[in-house]
Formats: sequence, C-alpha cells, structure tokens
Amino acid sequence: MVASTLGGYRLLFNGVPAPLLYVGANQINAVVPVEIYGQDTVALQLVTPQGTTALTNLFVAPAQPAIFITDPATGYAAAVNQDGTINSRTNPAHSGSIVAIWATGTGVGQAVPLPADGAVLQTCPSCLFPQSPALIAQSSVGGAGSAAAQTFYAGVAPGDVFGAAQVNFAVPETGTPIGEPVQLQLLVGAAISPLVQIWAFQ
Repeated sequence: MVASTLGGYRLLFNGVPAPLLYVGANQINAVVPVEIYGQDTVALQLVTPQGTTALTNLFVAPAQPAIFITDPATGYAAAVNQDGTINSRTNPAHSGSIVAIWATGTGVGQAVPLPADGAVLQTCPSCLFPQSPALIAQSSVGGAGSAAAQTFYAGVAPGDVFGAAQVNFAVPETGTPIGEPVQLQLLVGAAISPLVQIWAFQ
C-alpha cells in the first residue's frame, strides 16, 4: 500500500485522504482517491502539522489520459522496447515490434469492488478502462500517416499503485523516415492525451 500520510502531511479530496507519492517543499504528488469517481467537482484540502488549509476546488472528469514522459522539455515517452531496453534515439523500436508505455488519468474501470486507494497491484483482470482505449500513432514529419496502433494489453501497471496504467502496443507503419520520432496519443472515450513521441525505425 502507498501511505496517505508523509511527514505529517495529508491531502484530502472531499475529506478522503489521497495516497501520497511525494511530499516536498513546493510540490505534492498524490493519487486521486477512487471515491470521487462520478462527481463533478471536489474540494482539495492540505493537512499539515500546523493545521488544515483549504486549497481549491477541482473539476472531475471520467478520464483525462496522459502518457508519462522522461523530460517535459522533449516530450519523449517513458517507453520500453520489446527486448526490455529503454526506447531512445540511439535505441529505437522497430516497426511491428511491441513497445510498453505508462499512463495515468485512464479512469477507475469497472472492478467490483474497486481496489483500495493506494493498493499496489500485480494484476487486476476486472480493472478495465471505463471505455476501450485506443492508441494513435502518426509521423512527426508533416503529421502524415496516422494509424491506430494494435494494442495487446491495456490495464493496471503491474507492480505500481492503482491509478497507473500500462499499454503494450505494436509500432505501426506510419511512413516516418528512419531516425525520426513517431508521435503518440492515447484516447479513452472522448478524452485524448497530449502528444508524446517514441523513436522507431520504419
């Protein structure tokens, strides 16, 4: 389990404590509790050793996917090639090979009962996305050659906290020249992630 208290700090969503991944002087990383699913807005509060502070109200959506990246300045996805090595400019994936990426904001799924907040899961066959995800790839050159990527797995990220998702997909043919990145977007229902990139030989 991921704890909901770190160093005497807690983050509450409508009074529900959130699992905390990191607490620092200017930043807190938390997992939104599953209990707020289906609500339109949620009140955020910070509990500290000195007391409780109301922060803001947040809007809630069924899904708002985002693919994890290695560096905000480059926008390259945190991706692993089929052979288990890290995807990079010098170690691209090959067209048709399987690549794994990780994402968040895919929704809580249809598991009954849902896993507990902060649960670290190895598997959860019933933890499906609220709507079937789709991964769209396109050439980074002129935005041409968009194609739906064949998905082999889309679900909880094994060994990670509930809320993190993993997607394994085959790199599609997009007409991207050798040495150019392939752009990806993850769709969950009507929600679409920002563009990220991986390196691939076509």
